[in-house]
Amino acid sequence: MIDRVRIQNFKCLLETTVDLGPLTVLIGPNDSGKTSFLEALRMLGATTERALTEVFHDDAKGGRSNLLPSLVWRRERHLSIGWHVQGKAKQSFEYGLCLPVDGQMPTESLAIDGRDIFRLDDRDTSNPRNPSHDPNRTFLNTMRQLQNSQSGVRGPHPDRSNEPVVPVDWVCEALGSTEEYRFVPDAMRSASKAEPNPTLSTTGDNLAAVLNSLLTGPDRAAVVELEGKLREAIPTLQGLSTPAADSSGSLRQIEFALSGPSKPPETIPSSQASDGAMLLTAFLALAYGNTPQILLIEEPENGLHPSRLQMVIEILRKMSRGEVGNQPRQIILTTHSPLLLNFVQPEEVRIFQRAADGATRVTPMDQIPNIERLHKEYAAGELWYLFGEEELVKGQSA
Repeated sequence: MIDRVRIQNFKCLLETTVDLGPLTVLIGPNDSGKTSFLEALRMLGATTERALTEVFHDDAKGGRSNLLPSLVWRRERHLSIGWHVQGKAKQSFEYGLCLPVDGQMPTESLAIDGRDIFRLDDRDTSNPRNPSHDPNRTFLNTMRQLQNSQSGVRGPHPDRSNEPVVPVDWVCEALGSTEEYRFVPDAMRSASKAEPNPTLSTTGDNLAAVLNSLLTGPDRAAVVELEGKLREAIPTLQGLSTPAADSSGSLRQIEFALSGPSKPPETIPSSQASDGAMLLTAFLALAYGNTPQILLIEEPENGLHPSRLQMVIEILRKMSRGEVGNQPRQIILTTHSPLLLNFVQPEEVRIFQRAADGATRVTPMDQIPNIERLHKEYAAGELWYLFGEEELVKGQSA
């Protein structure tokens, strides 16, 4: 899990530090930096698996254009974009990466339990380097690749035979197992190609394939739990199925089996299901499917009836604790809904704002003046709705 992130010179994130918990909710006006923060986390995670030119490229220009100049603060090319992350998985770790926009070599560091594993300044050109290291990849990525091929690497200087083997795959997993989700109900109603152990896509357009993998897989307990949680929201639900949508059976579609006290059981296709039913199914598929460790969710309230918001937050919070799903997952979500925020605790909320210079500043809600007294009188969403970000942070609501 990531405990703290400091981001420098990424879009409006000039010098932004955010403390994160198992469930963290980001609020604030449009263009306050919430989405930029999620984007920065996702891009950092991608560097643990892919070449830098693949992560920071412009798809519109065939992948050849360097995207960094468009991401840096005010497009100032003399600056560098930086990340510093503190977290814990198997052990506590600190990782730093700094990418100069002008094409100079990146700097990078990793410490595990307070012990430096590597600290590379301008690629540490004063010392011998591993000839197999691709300068287009982070050194953390290179160590992971070598570890996977050689069952361990001995730090950034392989010529020093006395250096201990340093496993880093779990650090890469803690940083890189990240995906951003903005579910589209119409896309989730689409038939999708069956495949083994698929990962839910960012829009949810392969939801049928994910459910099919669960329903046909060996873990029946997961299916029972998923259907049980969905039945709490839809009492008439009897079960889910993913019948074939074509003659070959390669495409699967979602159907809901429903029953009621005054009518016989019936099966309805996903095309007739409500947006809320599709969204709740997708959130539960995240919990029980082949899902990354860090989930970045944009505006989960979209398409949901207000009465379902509490259930969604309860599902996500239990997912973050490992009480729902096949493993704990860290969840960071954005919202514009005071109703959703009513079901969130102040210590889970981060308030994003733009300062006079255009830079993002972040305030934990539990650090605003008199928050304990205020929260006894108002829910978190009511505080946000009544006073707004500026008055809350300045303490004028007190």
